[in-house]
Amino acid sequence: MGRKISVQLGEPKRDVTGVHCSSPVNEEIDGEDDYEDEEEEHCNPGCIKECARVKRCRAEPIRDSCGCCVCAEDEDPSPAVIKSGPEHTSNRTGGIVVLSCEVMGNPVPNVIWMKTNVNNKTIQVPDDDSSISSLIRGGPEPHEKTAWIQIINVRKVHEADYTCVAFNELGKDKATARIKVKDGEHKKRRTKRRNPDVN
Repeated sequence: MGRKISVQLGEPKRDVTGVHCSSPVNEEIDGEDDYEDEEEEHCNPGCIKECARVKRCRAEPIRDSCGCCVCAEDEDPSPAVIKSGPEHTSNRTGGIVVLSCEVMGNPVPNVIWMKTNVNNKTIQVPDDDSSISSLIRGGPEPHEKTAWIQIINVRKVHEADYTCVAFNELGKDKATARIKVKDGEHKKRRTKRRNPDVN
């Protein structure tokens, strides 16, 4: 005579909120004797882990084979590191310059940009200068971020050293690039118009 075994229906789903992980759906089915050699997982049918542990996960929580919400700790914690720093660049006044910076670490680092001008004065950017904007997105790999800073209508006042600073609770790293601004307006390419033939 067969025995009853517990199986989970459907694939476990990721929980990206990190707050509520609903318990798995189980169904009792009649099994045949051939199942006797298979391992049976003893899942807690009321497995719901909220807030306390999940919110402290270094990475987003995932569901285990029982459908319980657990931390994904597949990699050891590591300090923030600059994977690819900004490079020196230049342009003429009125042009556009862009710097980029890839950082990595576990927990995923925070990223800020610092500007040090020719007078050795250091400020965090963007500030109130509407010509300067920044963007940060996740990736391209796990535990990484990519940050950009863009300056439009660049002027001599923007000539400075720009430092990408990455930091998490385990450490800090930084990399610096210089923006040079050349005198003279940035000119767009123009196509010369030919004079019509005169008969």
